[in-house]
Amino acid sequence: IPRSACESVASACPVLDNVAVMLWIVIPQDPAGAARGGVLDWLVDLATQPGAVETLVAIAILSGFGLAFRSTLRWVETVRSRSAIEDYLLGVEQALSLDLQSARERLERVTQQDPDNQYARLLLGKVLLELGEPAQAHQQHSLLQHSFAVASPENELQLARALLATGRAQEAATTADAALARHKDHAGLTE
Repeated sequence: IPRSACESVASACPVLDNVAVMLWIVIPQDPAGAARGGVLDWLVDLATQPGAVETLVAIAILSGFGLAFRSTLRWVETVRSRSAIEDYLLGVEQALSLDLQSARERLERVTQQDPDNQYARLLLGKVLLELGEPAQAHQQHSLLQHSFAVASPENELQLARALLATGRAQEAATTADAALARHKDHAGLTE
């Protein structure tokens, strides 16, 4: 391997600087000789170079640490995901049993842990409206509609209810009419 190739790798990623230089030192610099002797001879020559085995062991150890770190990150993410799902389901249970304040706290925690959880956000908006906090409910339903592009009739009607509760009757009527027009075939919209 030409030294210039190792140096270009090292300049592209400074962390690889020592590895690139070590590889340049370790790998035989006579590619024609390596080709003549075959791959087995090349490997034997590589193994007899000073520091070659140590370099390969160091690379293997670093790779092992990297894989272990990645595996640990995946495991932590899985645990967090399961925790968020558990919190969401407990929030649903609390909302259904009309323990609205506890449901609110739990669902807020879920949306903090998993901001993309649209179901938790929708239920949080319903709970907030039931608790008499229509402005916060409107915020959740608007976020679903505008940021997440959720076009569900349930969210649109909850948004209309939140608008009505905040005193914006005309906007609520427009939102409800638009939901009815878009989702004519949806059962339960006319209730």
